[in-house]
Amino acid sequence: MISRHILPLVVGPFLVASAFGGYSASLSFEDTDYGPEDLLVRDFLVLGGGASGTYARRAYVNFRNGQPAASPDQATIQGLLGYFDTLAQFPYLADGFDLPEPVPEDLLLPLGDYLEKYNLSSIAYFIFDQAQCQGNLLDQPTLYVAKYFGTVNKASVVHGYLTSARLNNSELYSASQKHLGSDVLLQSQILGLRRTGHGVTAIVSTPSGKKLVKAKKLISSISPQLDSGNLAGWDLSAKETSLFGQFNSSAYWTALVTNTGLSSSVMWKNTDPAQVLDIPRLPQAYVIFPTGTIENVLHVYYGSPYAIPEEQVRQDIVAEVQRVQALAGVPITQPEFLIMDAHIPFQCTVSTDAIRKGFYRDLNGLQGELSTFWTGAAFHTHDSSLLWQRTEKLLPSWLA
Repeated sequence: MISRHILPLVVGPFLVASAFGGYSASLSFEDTDYGPEDLLVRDFLVLGGGASGTYARRAYVNFRNGQPAASPDQATIQGLLGYFDTLAQFPYLADGFDLPEPVPEDLLLPLGDYLEKYNLSSIAYFIFDQAQCQGNLLDQPTLYVAKYFGTVNKASVVHGYLTSARLNNSELYSASQKHLGSDVLLQSQILGLRRTGHGVTAIVSTPSGKKLVKAKKLISSISPQLDSGNLAGWDLSAKETSLFGQFNSSAYWTALVTNTGLSSSVMWKNTDPAQVLDIPRLPQAYVIFPTGTIENVLHVYYGSPYAIPEEQVRQDIVAEVQRVQALAGVPITQPEFLIMDAHIPFQCTVSTDAIRKGFYRDLNGLQGELSTFWTGAAFHTHDSSLLWQRTEKLLPSWLA
């Protein structure tokens, strides 16, 4: 059960809850400058929250030039089970970044080298398809890929994944919002934050005006990469600044497009025969495929190893859809975007040298400092169920 004494701030509608804006001398942390309805006193202030055509015929295309491509190596169950077996020696990957010291060198190998070492290169394209958002996959340290697509996925690969009955993952968050009621501040931004060992005070911008929130403790699931702007307004310590400044991240976009004329029964998958193991170098789209539920509307998933302007992403998607149109023999049109969402930053990583030197030991050491507790993908992985489990495990110690 969620306590009424925990105040979540949900910033933005989807996936990453970000705190934009910065501290200004005009901001007041004094109780007397706020009316009764704008002064919120809670035990906990929670920042962040939120997540995040299957049976169509597959066609493989080089999205760079619109040429058809042969099917890449097809992963077998035996190959995938072999991959999961190699990861079984690292059970701690399913529970945060509680890494042994020294960190096993296998986990620091680029994924391409790891798969080659264990004769598993035939499953590389399958992992590329399943573990999107990893930037250039084969370059990524195995540690991060294994946490995103690892032994916890074994049963799902063999038996199939579960989904919500109405195919609407957002129902979970709508139900949570209904339960929490006015304790959720939607479309809010952190303007200023003061933290001590005795409590937290936040100035929050909301559609109804600024509010002063006073809490005993703070829980944040915000992605803490410094150059993302997510922590603008925070009173970061030197230790936090040093650690968060080491993060790099990938970028991921999801879009719904229409006016394409493409078949509603074909999934177009990006494959590049000129690249190692047929895996395209990003930025590019991963796949273009029918929704399966909305006529003449296609999903597009697009990835990059780094953030790029949204306009470039739109231009690339239009060009790639038009190349597929030419290959499919349908009229070339101007695809229309119904919606496009950017998930940035995604998959925060640090260098393997930093990992060897104890980065995650030091990151975990932030828990409880300045009355602040951390969760979210940067402290585990982009898997909602694993994040819920990890947070639930740690919550009793945070409440103590």
